[in-house]
Amino acid sequence: MKYEKQDRHAINGLSREARASFEILEAFEKGEFLGLPELCSALAAGTMTLVAFSCISGSAEGQEIDQDMGTLFKKRREKEMEVLLSALEATGQKRHLLVILDDCEPRRVWQWNISQDEVTNWCRMVIEDAESQGRVPSGWEIKLWSDVEKSCAVAYDCILEQIRTPPFALLVHQHVEHMKRFPNKKLAGDVREAAVRRVAQYALQGIVLEEFIPSAILLQSETPWSVKDPLYGALRTKPLPIVHPYPEERR
Repeated sequence: MKYEKQDRHAINGLSREARASFEILEAFEKGEFLGLPELCSALAAGTMTLVAFSCISGSAEGQEIDQDMGTLFKKRREKEMEVLLSALEATGQKRHLLVILDDCEPRRVWQWNISQDEVTNWCRMVIEDAESQGRVPSGWEIKLWSDVEKSCAVAYDCILEQIRTPPFALLVHQHVEHMKRFPNKKLAGDVREAAVRRVAQYALQGIVLEEFIPSAILLQSETPWSVKDPLYGALRTKPLPIVHPYPEERR
């Protein structure tokens, strides 16, 4: 990869272990890092904190969520993650992987009318069942988004109203066009409203990570990157470092 002067300076300032971790991430990167100076700062923090979102699946017909833990737990994705984690472990730098299931998405984005408690309890049961059956890879911490965001002082509804204002019109428009190209079988409501709500949800995730996990490195599991990546930074004060370890899907 070619790096700007500021990026090269950040890379050169890494310790031996952090530099080794950087080179592993660089080898697995399928596109270009987002927020490279912030990525280097996160690696220099000591324990490497990796965060990945595992999208849950379901169907708007009957408004039912599948009994699995989402995209990262499909065999291919899980194996790819394990290969990356093993390579990082060999560098000697401590690492922590937090996998987040967004149990708020069905109501907020897909516009289902079932209660949030029902969705959350179902997702919690799925996680507990998987853990009890040994289906969660060693070293993977799994949390529901509702548990991660609950300490945040900013409520989703406030973010949603902010995203409806003119400064965010382009982000919303881009997401509307994306969703029109790839209809979502989980969606129960209006596409444009879903796009606004999804932009707000990503923006909230970005600021929650900045506030509570400031050294987080996002392992992007969704595509297209040009649409998804900017959403996390809509309301942050500094870029969220993003690594793209999975090939970008071409549909």
